[in-house]
Amino acid sequence: MMEFIRRLVAFLTVLAASPLLAKLVERWLDKAGYLDDPSKGVHLALSTLAAIAEQAWFYPALTGILGFGLGLIANRIGTNKSKSLASQHRDIGYRMQEMAQAIQQRERRSLNPWPDYIGDLAPRLESLFIEVAKVGIVVPGPDIARLNDDGHLLLSYLQFVGTMLADGHTDAAIRQAVDIVTESQAKALRSSEQKNHDYPALG
Repeated sequence: MMEFIRRLVAFLTVLAASPLLAKLVERWLDKAGYLDDPSKGVHLALSTLAAIAEQAWFYPALTGILGFGLGLIANRIGTNKSKSLASQHRDIGYRMQEMAQAIQQRERRSLNPWPDYIGDLAPRLESLFIEVAKVGIVVPGPDIARLNDDGHLLLSYLQFVGTMLADGHTDAAIRQAVDIVTESQAKALRSSEQKNHDYPALG
């Protein structure tokens, strides 16, 4: 609170002094003849800048100021980018959770077997996975919806990864996504091998 009061007093002081300072500067310029002959003012400004530039400390100081300013700009840009990415992660996480809820509702209400009851959700699911992949998180292939597990792995992916993203735990979301996708690929491979064993190709 005291810090706020000090800043407010300083601001009001500067605000009150500004007209007085402006008047003093105007009088000095008028006495020096710079208001009647603006070229004299330009010549003074250029001469002053040239004299300052000849000082040994000028270029190191200028480099330091420019470096500091560029550093502040880069930091601001990086911070804004991080905030934007975090917001994007949360949004995708919420959408994944909503998709999981939609699939669970279909499961409870539908008389059709898995995965028939999510057929019309396929375009939305594919679009969601494209957005997930854009933020650097591995996504399962279409085989995950054809596994004979009643959608267990797909729901696990949507729920766990979605929750981690929505809560800001991106690293945990990435690790779990890799684990689930790896498991789904292994199950799809075993299922394919089993089918080839049960129904060998005719020679």
